[in-house]
Amino acid sequence: MVLATVSALIVSISKLLGAMYISRSKITNLTRKTLLLLVCLVVLSGGYFGFKTIFKRHTVRSLDADEKQGLISRNEEYQQANPLDSNSTPEQIYEYYFNNASTLSAIGKQDEAIAEFNKAASSGTKLSYSFYISLGLAYEIKGDFKTAKAKYEQALNEAQHDPNLIDDATKQSVFFSINENIERIK
Repeated sequence: MVLATVSALIVSISKLLGAMYISRSKITNLTRKTLLLLVCLVVLSGGYFGFKTIFKRHTVRSLDADEKQGLISRNEEYQQANPLDSNSTPEQIYEYYFNNASTLSAIGKQDEAIAEFNKAASSGTKLSYSFYISLGLAYEIKGDFKTAKAKYEQALNEAQHDPNLIDDATKQSVFFSINENIERIK
């Protein structure tokens, strides 16, 4: 029951995030950050809700052809609507490469995703724990468990200093989830 409810929530959030790619200018930064935090908390709390049926050791559920094509199409539309130029801010550069990396990772192109994550990292913005979790997951799926563990440990370090984690319950949930990722690859 809980798994079905959380799965439905993830699908709904995914649809909202898909809409964000297309109509980015219509969503305020606060709304975007709130949705991103909600997605991170839902994904990070996967171990707590028994998502071990979805996340097996070093594997993630594969997307079907329609899901992959939908992600690819939304990402292409996002890139066309938000091209980088000489006036792009570091935040725009980060967002552009991070979104592309996330899409590439989701469709199974881990090497390309890691390259895009590295471009996002070189944008000059401060990297959050969620960035390192995403990068760690790409390495984990690729099978580079040593690097994945190092990225998860970086995520743990960043989470300890993240001012956005304002209450103890949220901090504990994030720390628990990151530690679950580390334990999963031991």
